[in-house]
Amino acid sequence: SVSACGGAISYQPAIKKSCFIMLLTTVLYLVIQVPATLEEGKGSTTKEQGKAEHQPALIGLGCCIAAFVGYLAWCVLDASEDKQLAEVIKGIEGKRITIAAALEFVLHTSSGKDQTLLRTEQMKRLKAIVKPFFKRFDNDNSKTLSRTEAGRMLGELGYRHDQSTKIFAELDVNKDNAVSLSELTDHLFEFMKDPERMREAPKVSDRDLTADEDEEEEEVPEDLASLSPREQRKRVIFRSMWMMGLGTALVLVFSDPMVDCLSEWGNRLGISPFYISFVLAPF
Repeated sequence: SVSACGGAISYQPAIKKSCFIMLLTTVLYLVIQVPATLEEGKGSTTKEQGKAEHQPALIGLGCCIAAFVGYLAWCVLDASEDKQLAEVIKGIEGKRITIAAALEFVLHTSSGKDQTLLRTEQMKRLKAIVKPFFKRFDNDNSKTLSRTEAGRMLGELGYRHDQSTKIFAELDVNKDNAVSLSELTDHLFEFMKDPERMREAPKVSDRDLTADEDEEEEEVPEDLASLSPREQRKRVIFRSMWMMGLGTALVLVFSDPMVDCLSEWGNRLGISPFYISFVLAPF
């Protein structure tokens, strides 16, 4: 049987982040739009409206610059974290590292003073890691682990064969004779918190964890290839900032004249400027 909610298209966590960013940009838009709407409602002339909106526009500009810098910093941190997590997941899928080594990564890379926030961060990373690990043992694609499949998985965690029955009973919380992804995640979270279990579980060395990074080097522009990694990073950041600054300057210089031009075309042709912009702006 097929679940009505188990197929079709599912959304990724990145969608939630993107929606949050879109909502923040809407708030920044309101900083100038609300005062502009109020001034227009007073029946002021265009010159009077412009004079009254100078201060809100300046505040809006400052907020936008601060938000842009914050967004860039967030992107750098998020990309670094995602890359590390992706390498661990890739190692699990390629059977190059064990789940215990991946659990150590979660335990040692999570940060936070508040225990609730720390648990939330660790569970988020753990779920991302457990999913490919779970699929690796789910040979029949049933989205659950049978007793046999779970036995192989428990062996990788360092459990002896004579312990499998007892541990399987602990994993099978709802007593349906199978282990679900959520049940495994909860168990591994407790496993990760037990220093003795983590010490006994078979792991690979840190050198093996980073082997893929050494094998698969990122492409470096030819003019930067001869520089040291630190200097390359500095040059790449400078080049990125310069290109973004140039792009922003071009938008500031040409956006208003282009809007006026498209509006004038619409007025002369007797067509709504919206449709003119819709057709011509992408070009």
